Amino acid sequence: MCSIKNLLAALFVGSALLLAGCGGGGTGSSVSVAVAVAPPPVAFDVIMYANGVQVAGVEVLPGEEQTVYLPAGQSFVLDSSDPVAWSLVVGGVAVPGSGNTIHYAGATVVQTRTTDFQFAAKTYLTTPAPLQTPVGLVLYATALAAPRQVAKIIVVLTN
Repeated sequence: MCSIKNLLAALFVGSALLLAGCGGGGTGSSVSVAVAVAPPPVAFDVIMYANGVQVAGVEVLPGEEQTVYLPAGQSFVLDSSDPVAWSLVVGGVAVPGSGNTIHYAGATVVQTRTTDFQFAAKTYLTTPAPLQTPVGLVLYATALAAPRQVAKIIVVLTN
């Protein structure tokens, strides 16, 4: 990040020196300097643990989406390498805050911990009957340092 700032500062100073050498007469001419700005580096990645074991193949980066299927009754943790804001959507409805218990379509999800680095939940079947349809939980991890960087994790609870 410092190298981009240094580059931009050097371009600005160089442009100012070039313009200062132009004399500043009233000719109405102007000089435009185009500066290409590189996109910010990836701020974080998200990995997943189910019942305390890292889920192989789950690593979500900003701008990516990954779907993970888990049997209802498992606990899971999403772990971010850098601070993020977590958002949970169940059945198309945003679930605000943390420490919530959500009952939806035969499943219960209990948020057990939400920090800037982790989202943790336990899942249960609400009834002894199997789920009629898989239940999707959509989680968004938004980088605190770069809010345009968002990773999307879909956890689908199955029988």
